[in-house]
Amino acid sequence: MSSPNPPADYVIRIALVTPSESSAGDDQVDYKELNPSIWRQFRVSSGTNLDLLHDKILIPIMGWTRNYHTYSFRRLPSGGGGGSSKARGDAAAAGVVYLQEDTNAVDLMHACKIDHFPGGFSLPDFGGESQYSDPQSATIGDLLQYSGDACLYTYDLGDCWYHKLTLEMVIGGEEDDETKLGVEGARSGKVELMDGKMRCPDEDGGGCESYQADVLNLVMQIRRHPNDVGAIRRLGANCFEERRNAINVMGPFRPTEFDIDEHREALAKALSSRNSSRDSVKMMSSRPFPFARIGQQSVAYRKEHQIGKNDVSCRMTETVNVKPDPKDCTLCYQCGSPYGRGKDGGAAQPLGACGRCHIPHYCSTDCQAKHWALTHKNQCESFKKLHDKYQKELASDKPDPNRFDVDGGIIPLRMYVPGKLRFGLDTKVECRITAPHGWSVWCTGYVFDTMYREPHWPPSQPTAPYQILLDPIALHGMGMNESMCFIY
Repeated sequence: MSSPNPPADYVIRIALVTPSESSAGDDQVDYKELNPSIWRQFRVSSGTNLDLLHDKILIPIMGWTRNYHTYSFRRLPSGGGGGSSKARGDAAAAGVVYLQEDTNAVDLMHACKIDHFPGGFSLPDFGGESQYSDPQSATIGDLLQYSGDACLYTYDLGDCWYHKLTLEMVIGGEEDDETKLGVEGARSGKVELMDGKMRCPDEDGGGCESYQADVLNLVMQIRRHPNDVGAIRRLGANCFEERRNAINVMGPFRPTEFDIDEHREALAKALSSRNSSRDSVKMMSSRPFPFARIGQQSVAYRKEHQIGKNDVSCRMTETVNVKPDPKDCTLCYQCGSPYGRGKDGGAAQPLGACGRCHIPHYCSTDCQAKHWALTHKNQCESFKKLHDKYQKELASDKPDPNRFDVDGGIIPLRMYVPGKLRFGLDTKVECRITAPHGWSVWCTGYVFDTMYREPHWPPSQPTAPYQILLDPIALHGMGMNESMCFIY
């Protein structure tokens, strides 16, 4: 990639939305943010192609799972939730759908949903039939040009998690408005998560409308009526029992929490990795799938799962790349820029790869030095071995016979983090426990101890994060003599 001048940087807001018929009655489609809104604000180069934007940026900053579902992008026309009237792309361009079809993700079978939204109505006629285009052939700068422009990003074509991306600011372009949000500095290409609210929904959780009804409406009800015990219990049941095993949750599901440091860490991890392969996405499987080709491996994970009181595990596989990313389709492993920078700035240059292992790419020697100190010095030797093996595969035109069933380790179910318990000693809580007659009942009590273990417990018995002193009146009504319970 080369150009006379580096592309402008964008500040974008992404929020989960639900489509609805326009109140104006003009057959347009409005997109309303969920309530309370689940959103992120981030900075990215307008030269980032849509496939990399999805895989290495949007997935980690939102909290979804890489290489699990497919996706699509579509520009929104002015008047249909698309914002600025300055975006004068023709009607046909507004109807173009950028769909990742080169995947075996099962939700690809629902591609017809791209043009037909819940409720039975279709997107308006933009002056031509909707056509699928390769996301690698377009950049986010092709969909958004001016402040206020918007596009629709749909993740998981089965559940249809609709996201609206709105361009809030342009840095270094014709409409340079970098002072509007107080962002300093010229365009750099650097990816940065700036802000956000609310945690990401659970994978395979039903889509935006279902999540609004089952979770967010209860959150709003509790905010209006903090003592509404019924709403609190329903929210607890919906969040804990229904969502704890989702691959992007794997533990307590707390819809109002958002840890920006965790999401920034996930973003850095995604940028510092190879592109997702898509030849075989993450899926439950009892056996290896023969999709790994030259420069790839089929990895098997053991995903922990909890059903009632029983801890079980299931097998999950995916195909991953061990070969280098194409130089024209990758991002700087340190900062996320899609282009290289010379010592004196100026024109955009191609990214450069590590001279030893040829795996990570960098936009500058400064980024390479930073990434070496943070991560790559511990990876370069192993990456070099993988690259040498890949070169032998290319020379012989034969893939590695040991590429299948590579152990990917455990995807753990963590019900709590010892150093981040939500409740302290003497906190009054209400917990649901199982009485002798088998019914699940609610009982009040106080946190009596944390990180508790009985002396006789075997090593296989997990530590209880909470020991609860139960209300004796409630115990009597349940026909129980025990005064303590353990909450996991």
